[in-house]
Amino acid sequence: MQSIVKPTCTKLPPDFSPENSLSDPQLYRKITGSLQYLTLTRPDIAYSVNLLSQHMHQPMPQHIYMLKRLIRYLQGTIDFGIPINKSNLCLTSFSDADGRVIRSQESRPQDIVPSSAILSSPGPSRSRPP
Repeated sequence: MQSIVKPTCTKLPPDFSPENSLSDPQLYRKITGSLQYLTLTRPDIAYSVNLLSQHMHQPMPQHIYMLKRLIRYLQGTIDFGIPINKSNLCLTSFSDADGRVIRSQESRPQDIVPSSAILSSPGPSRSRPP
């Protein structure tokens, strides 16, 4: 079997022929609905799943082809994804007072302001001279 490089295709192959192996629309809905949960850890398939979800009410043979293609892609990229582990996750970000991105070589410790302080303190914005 050939390895699938992209999770979806923009054009159907010239030799596309409809098949009835997945003619049950309820099965199509179940599989597509399950794939929606997978997009949490696999953002690379979000577009494809969105595209498939738009045709859940009446899947056509080309949508079934695209669903099978996505499943083949997932089968070949099983090691991809964002791992979610049980841990004490602490996300911290910093920016300067103007909201610009801080680069470590340019910033001084007194210039670093937590983003939450910027978001939670209303007041006039002041611009720093260049």
